[in-house]
Amino acid sequence: MIILIRPITISTTNTRTKETPLLPLSILNTFCIFTFVFNEYGLVGVHVKWIFDEMFSASILMDFDLNHNNVLETSEVESIENNAFTNLKNYNYFMHVDLNGHNIDVTSVTSFNAEISNYRIIYNFFVPLNIPVDSVLNTVKVGCYDNTYFCSVSNSETLPVDLVYSSLHQCS
Repeated sequence: MIILIRPITISTTNTRTKETPLLPLSILNTFCIFTFVFNEYGLVGVHVKWIFDEMFSASILMDFDLNHNNVLETSEVESIENNAFTNLKNYNYFMHVDLNGHNIDVTSVTSFNAEISNYRIIYNFFVPLNIPVDSVLNTVKVGCYDNTYFCSVSNSETLPVDLVYSSLHQCS
């Protein structure tokens, strides 16, 4: 999907490069939804929502919902972040960002949260990009996939991408 907002072009993909073959099986299935956040200065970043399959969700609930009430309290969310999310920094959080043909490493994310909806675990987090709008047409490609083949990540069919304006964020 390509969205043209002058002077920035955005495309999203969960497609691996031609050098990385697609394996037929993965252990974990995840749906991904992107919300691109803009302000008057440019593309602030991307809010990412991962919706996990039932098997992984059950595993996370068994390990982290310590009082088994199907509600994630603050301490349980912190434990999920520290023990089941932070390590993804080593894999750029499965995020692949390209700006005008140059890879941008995703070394940090903010605003992590985990929740339960319909017996599924949902991770929400923000990827700061701070890409200012200038007179040159910028092309930004954002993808979410796992090169280790452990996870199968698919864009949500109902709302794979959304655009929002927020004066609360600042580009640096």
